[in-house]
Amino acid sequence: MPTGGLKFSIRNRWLAFTHDMAWVPIAVGLAFWLRFNLGTVPPEAIRAMGSLFVLALPAQAVAFWMFGLYRGIWRYASLPDLVRVLKAVGVGVAISFAVMFAWQRLVHVPRSVFFLYPLILFLGLAGPRMLYRWLKDRRLDLSSEEKKGALILGAGRAGEMLARDLLRGGEYEPVGFLDDDV
Repeated sequence: MPTGGLKFSIRNRWLAFTHDMAWVPIAVGLAFWLRFNLGTVPPEAIRAMGSLFVLALPAQAVAFWMFGLYRGIWRYASLPDLVRVLKAVGVGVAISFAVMFAWQRLVHVPRSVFFLYPLILFLGLAGPRMLYRWLKDRRLDLSSEEKKGALILGAGRAGEMLARDLLRGGEYEPVGFLDDDV
């Protein structure tokens, strides 16, 4: 593999990781803000929010890497990727709240934050992945050439990825799959 492609891949992983980590404080802040009806958050809740943020950032970072959120490419994001995002969010949230409970007994953390924070974080991580895939899949093909038919051998994940690439490429159009698995 050329070095330029490797650098590009690593750069994209770090960009995706930075995106995901940026969503942690956003989700914590929005969860508290929504709990207080988009109004002023009381000072004791702000301190609890700061504590949760300090605990959630490393917990989520470990969970994101542990569940392999950066192994795939957003262009091919699918249901298994969403399940990995859900698991990573769940584990990171569980660790954050467990440590916060042991440390501060979750004093001044509203119960609604237990539901709002993971929901907002999941939507913040999964939404852009699905939007990116949707935009890549729906990109207009501006070429007026007639496409050649292509029969794809293998109907697994690799076959699906090949079909998506062919649809985007413009020269070939997948017409079917052949596989030894019924």
